[in-house]
Amino acid sequence: MPTVDHFGCHKCPIGRVRCRLMLEPSLRSRSIFNIVPISLLIIGGAILYRSCLNGDFLADDFAYIQLYSRTHLSQFPSLFVNDWSQGIWGSNLGELRPLVGFTYWLEYRLWRVNPLGYHLTNLSLYLLTLVGFYCVVRETARTLLEKSAAKTAIGWIAIAAAILFLVHPAHVEATVWIAGRTDLLASCAWLWSLYCLLRFWQTGSSALCICAIVIYAAGLFMKESVVTMPGAFVLYAGLEGSFVTRWKRIVATLPPLAGVMWLWITLRRKAFGAIGNVNFEELSGRLAYYFGQILPLQGKIALTILIASLILCLIWSVIAWSRSGRFFLFWSLVWTALHLLPLSAVHYESSRHLFLLMAGPLVLLPATTALAWKKHWLAGVTLLALGAGVMFGLLKPTLKSLSEWERAARYSRQLTALLNQNDYPANSIVVFNSLPDVQTWYRHWSLPFAMEPPFVNLRARYVSVWNWYCCDKPFQDSRVFLKELEAGVPEQIYRIDFDASQDRYISTEAKPPRNGETRFSGHFR
Repeated sequence: MPTVDHFGCHKCPIGRVRCRLMLEPSLRSRSIFNIVPISLLIIGGAILYRSCLNGDFLADDFAYIQLYSRTHLSQFPSLFVNDWSQGIWGSNLGELRPLVGFTYWLEYRLWRVNPLGYHLTNLSLYLLTLVGFYCVVRETARTLLEKSAAKTAIGWIAIAAAILFLVHPAHVEATVWIAGRTDLLASCAWLWSLYCLLRFWQTGSSALCICAIVIYAAGLFMKESVVTMPGAFVLYAGLEGSFVTRWKRIVATLPPLAGVMWLWITLRRKAFGAIGNVNFEELSGRLAYYFGQILPLQGKIALTILIASLILCLIWSVIAWSRSGRFFLFWSLVWTALHLLPLSAVHYESSRHLFLLMAGPLVLLPATTALAWKKHWLAGVTLLALGAGVMFGLLKPTLKSLSEWERAARYSRQLTALLNQNDYPANSIVVFNSLPDVQTWYRHWSLPFAMEPPFVNLRARYVSVWNWYCCDKPFQDSRVFLKELEAGVPEQIYRIDFDASQDRYISTEAKPPRNGETRFSGHFR
């Protein structure tokens, strides 16, 4: 009796030839269908965010680059049980992120104070995250949608979701701001570790399992939000439908993941005495802000729409459980819960905290469009038009935000150049008298770091508005300098003003005020 090879053909020359003729085009087309959209996404992302390569150092950038320019490699083991900011802000942040600090350490050795290298790293991380998101959407659509959507539709769902993900304004701050790389690194680790586990679940490849565990372990020491990733894998495995036949893969995966998590929790307790400061009541008060950032609508309206959408997805999941329902359940309720949970330990608002949270609704829209198109083309066209409207509605604030960050970078570059060009005497005071009106993190609270090597070697003392100081001591020093200015103590005073008519900073020498008169306008009137 003739044997059969793994292609299902008889082991004869004719059978092998037939296999190659039948399989090679299929494999080639499948490869092209993955390579082409990924390449287009990378090109599109590079074009959209190309302005970030003209960026400069802003806010926290000065602090962390200076800190890790002075940190020795031998100190990093201690950062696995200590706050990675090392107290530079005057308090313990409770953040165990030594691998983020290592990126600054390494890049300073590569780029010194050339901002191009740091921004190129951020852009590369964003593009890698974008590709990871595409791969996760495609894999979940392929396995959970089953026969509810055609094979070609599954690819288009992933592409459309990735395009919406690309143009969302919540990504701008994390990508353009060097210090925003914490969210980039965490999101990248979350997505790629999950993707490796999804593929492991289907193929049983031990290499993919090991890669997932290693990436997950690294991600935990980049940002705390990565801790929820195993929950996504377990819930996916339960929804996918082959748990009974593949339960050994869960057994092979969960113990090492749990071991990594236990080690991380142990180190956090040693460093900070607790896992984190969770406050669900505070989180509930920020929901309107978060959902208002997901959709370009007023906060309460967006919150109402998204909650209604989640309820509808849950109802549909129950009705269509054996078809598209599991896919909708994963990307609505499961995805939202897993990314909202870590925000209970965050105590301030920022759009970059939504880096992955907003992905769920962006996946459901093209998925609904594809399924509706299969039922009736008119419903599909209507939802397609809605998706196009959402895309342009997201792209507009993204372009505006990118322009604002580019403007802030230009002013920061101007100010650094001005300070380096002027040799202010050691016994003088430099007064930052007026500032540009920018809507980004400009030099807020970073002044003590931005005025020191390796950025500027300023011998003079300086004073500015209060929110340019990171912590209490520089702020108190500025109050002393202001009193000296009012009393006319310093003999040499230089003022730096932002001239809106010329769109640039100017530096002038000013005479000390006499008889209590203040000669300074702007913020020091």
